[in-house]
Amino acid sequence: MAVLLGGWLAVPLAAQEADTLRGAPAAATTASFPAPVAFPVPGDAVGTALPARTIALDPVDLLGAQPGSFVYDFGTPGWPHGWSPYGVSPNTVGLYVDGLPFNDLITGRARYDLIPFTFMEPLRVQPAWNDAPVAVQGRLRAFDVAEPLTEIRYRTSNKGLQSVTVAHVQQRRPGWLGNPARLNVLFGYGGHAARGEYPGSRLRRARQLLLRLQYARPGWAVEVKELFNRRRVGAHGGVLPIPGAPYASIYQRLGARVEREEARRETIRNDLSVTLQVQLAAGYAPLRLTGFWTNERFQYRNAADTLTARMRRLGVQATHSLLPGRLHLRAAFWHDRVREGRALPDSLGLTRTQVHLAARDTLAAGGFEAVLEGGYHRDGGRTYPAAFGRLARETGPVTLFVEASRTVQPVSPMVRYGFGSVVRPSDEPGGPVTLGRGGFTVRLGSFDLTAFAFLHQTTDPLDLFVVAGDTVAARVETGTWRRAGIALDLGFRRHARRGLYFVFRPTFSRPDPPAGALPDALPGVFGEARLGARFVLFRNDLDLDVTLRGRYWGAMQGRTLHPPTGLLVLPEAGARPVDAAGTLDLFVSAGVRTAILFLAYENMLSGTALLVGNLIVPDYPLPERRFRFGVFWPIFN
Repeated sequence: MAVLLGGWLAVPLAAQEADTLRGAPAAATTASFPAPVAFPVPGDAVGTALPARTIALDPVDLLGAQPGSFVYDFGTPGWPHGWSPYGVSPNTVGLYVDGLPFNDLITGRARYDLIPFTFMEPLRVQPAWNDAPVAVQGRLRAFDVAEPLTEIRYRTSNKGLQSVTVAHVQQRRPGWLGNPARLNVLFGYGGHAARGEYPGSRLRRARQLLLRLQYARPGWAVEVKELFNRRRVGAHGGVLPIPGAPYASIYQRLGARVEREEARRETIRNDLSVTLQVQLAAGYAPLRLTGFWTNERFQYRNAADTLTARMRRLGVQATHSLLPGRLHLRAAFWHDRVREGRALPDSLGLTRTQVHLAARDTLAAGGFEAVLEGGYHRDGGRTYPAAFGRLARETGPVTLFVEASRTVQPVSPMVRYGFGSVVRPSDEPGGPVTLGRGGFTVRLGSFDLTAFAFLHQTTDPLDLFVVAGDTVAARVETGTWRRAGIALDLGFRRHARRGLYFVFRPTFSRPDPPAGALPDALPGVFGEARLGARFVLFRNDLDLDVTLRGRYWGAMQGRTLHPPTGLLVLPEAGARPVDAAGTLDLFVSAGVRTAILFLAYENMLSGTALLVGNLIVPDYPLPERRFRFGVFWPIFN
């Protein structure tokens, strides 16, 4: 039985475990259908276990374990958590599913809550992808099974969470027209609801439907994929202190009041894609042509107003290799159009076209491996180059690496054209973004250590600033903003099947200049530590993993939530800062044959004599003493 590692360990991509749920592959005479991202993506894999086998509620739970990255966590299911790697704004992180863009069409934020991550392989983190300084890459699992398979993943909690995802896959070998072929059919369903601890926090009508058909024959294959999402979530403006009481009274759940309890955000989104794969020559990656269409309706509603925006996207993407295993080319084009609504100026006939061309090669000589990528990109009237490079050398137990990238700051339609009266737009696009990292990984016996320094530099940074109440303004600050830091990932027996293990991931960083025009949105010190033990019991029928996790973050100005859009924005001058705090969680996972049971007791010191409460986003306390239960159960029919 595979050992459950908790799913929150950052390891190189090559160290990923195979999917032990996969059945025997199709016959050798049947054409395979490789994963949609044929372009080789360097960078870090997020964990070793499949996301479905982890205790994580959503992708941000997994991303938060990446060294050097910080999570703006609400704790409440369905809320717009943000992930900030190496000081990059969470609003500029790119998100891709099977190589296709999955950021919100209107607001531009990464929609981690809409991707089918329980049906995916481990996520990966990639610098400088198209117009994103850092991108999260996800792809659906192959589900290459010899017999029908059903996977059920269920979650519940004492805070009103009810969540279930179901995947069913069947594979057939039809002999239509006398030729061997493979037909793979995947159906996925997700249903989620949660009430949250405070009024106006409820997640409701969260539904997800996925259908993927793959038909493959020797030399060519075709895939049709349809993903539908609908969800409505509370969008209150923060918890209000009890009149006459100190600010800490927001942690009092009984009789708590929030600003605009009735406010809601709703997203309805449809993603359809058709992919044709053709093997032009043996030994080469296949030519892949994908046409895709996205339709999104985004709405914010409160007692005084309703803002609705609708956009459609039509695009095509092609990937191919000019040399076996090398010189990979990628070309993508998509066109966005605003439909009738009240939030964006549809009367102007708003359209937007993006073109992305990139070439990547991998070279190896003298013990060194180099990855180089260059690209040409066009977004509306803006044209810019992008580049990425990585150099690594492995010598015995030590691996040295250095990497650098340069791209631009992405500009969403909402930033460029506004959003009703609550977002004031900016005509300036902001300047380039440069990101660099350098460090090493060393393995000595039971110990391993990854350490790196990073530098993030943005010229003429573009961000959203609170003006008053729910009104924010997009504004470019003249000058250069930098953030430098050091991140560590120390492990002791982290992959051991039995016995004690320990993981420690601190990050230290500071902005330059220390007191500039931009508030310090990140703490100078943050990190997590895990102490656990694994057991194999009952003649190897039970794998037990018990983990105690502690998180800490220092004081910061932070980012505040903009309820109408779900974006994390910079607060007004003089706003209340976020105090230094932390959480303590207990996780238990038990693998019983092919099923896995999960238990979690999160933030267990909050609401006690030791800790009155804690938060990361101002006015939105983290859930206190939350108990969660879950199960992952694969069934071969």
